[in-house]
Amino acid sequence: MKNKTENILAGMDIGNGYLKGTAVVSGDRNSIDIDYQSVASLAIDPVSFGIDTDNRADVEEAVNDIFNCLDASFNTPLVSDRYRHIFGRQGIVHYPEGVRQFDVTLNRIGKAKDELSSILCLGTIAGIALKDYYAKNGGLPTDDINVTARIALALPIDEYIEEREAYPKKLCSCERHTVEIHNFNVKQNTINVNIKFEDVAVLAEGSAAQIAIVSNGAVFIQNLLNEAKKLNSVWEPITADDIIAGDSTVGIDIGEGTVNYTVFADGTFSPKLSYTFTKGYGSILDNAIASIKKETGARKHIYKTRKELINFLSKEVTGTKKLQREVADTKIAEQRKIFANEIATHLSEVLSSVGSIDVIYVYGGRANAMRADLYQNLIPVAAASNPLAPILYMEKDYCRILNRDGLFSCALARSAA
Repeated sequence: MKNKTENILAGMDIGNGYLKGTAVVSGDRNSIDIDYQSVASLAIDPVSFGIDTDNRADVEEAVNDIFNCLDASFNTPLVSDRYRHIFGRQGIVHYPEGVRQFDVTLNRIGKAKDELSSILCLGTIAGIALKDYYAKNGGLPTDDINVTARIALALPIDEYIEEREAYPKKLCSCERHTVEIHNFNVKQNTINVNIKFEDVAVLAEGSAAQIAIVSNGAVFIQNLLNEAKKLNSVWEPITADDIIAGDSTVGIDIGEGTVNYTVFADGTFSPKLSYTFTKGYGSILDNAIASIKKETGARKHIYKTRKELINFLSKEVTGTKKLQREVADTKIAEQRKIFANEIATHLSEVLSSVGSIDVIYVYGGRANAMRADLYQNLIPVAAASNPLAPILYMEKDYCRILNRDGLFSCALARSAA
């Protein structure tokens, strides 16, 4: 018996560093959260073999962590080849030479035109469908999984202005996109997930986050405000109600490839006043890698990609690698200070056009990494616009998922309309 068509509703923040998302399938009360590095390694001659279906423990482990090990090829006009791609952590570790990551240099082509966006989007939806099927049926499918998808995505502000209509049309123009999953040794060779997009909403990066902040309510904002007042007593008279009532706000969304300054004027997102600084935390890592490469002797190390450096930094350091870690930390710290000054300078330029503002929010996947160097730099810049406008820096665990939450809310609202 063929599988019924499943309806996937998802908000996906496809960042230059990480893909964060939330999805529900066919109205299920339980959501599926997605959080993995935005990497799909090209595996032209893969050496991996599919997991035997009777090896239940290994199958379950792979399904549970599918976004970090998905082995997939694509039959769609959105992907120019039929080669296999290994997603997330497994791709970085086992196929470092084939790592496809977003270009964060000044000559980038942009997410909307980068094939990797389509690969990650389709692969993520296929992973969601597989996880849902396995959870509901206790095993792998023997027929294709058919999916209709309603999703919300985001683009950097400069790309949003240019691509907000063409980007969703590209996804919706094809009747069927097929993702072929190679992770398992099944009778049909691959598990195929056929995807049809019914609705694709595109928002500007950072705008969804501000919607999510306000929707969290007065208690949430007051807690942020209380923390901010510890750094600047001038903000003592301000309350959460003052923030919620404000109609002129700036959000600083710090990502791996960009910093988006998202401006709301008169309570409405203003593309004209908003600005994308086409440099992100990834440039810190790339510059650090270049600097480490120039070192000599034991202080020198070659990182092929910034993803490899991120992977190294995420692990506990062993005795033989302490110097390697020390050099990496030092070089990154030097670059962070430079980047913090650049972020503050661009904020000053944005505020010169906006005028007096009510509040500045700071969030994004790399906001927490910049907090110690950045926060104090921003205070005098904000004060020049309005001394009583507080800077609300999102807490560590929440700053990187705000866009995800806002995008999911958008997809949910559009599906109910």
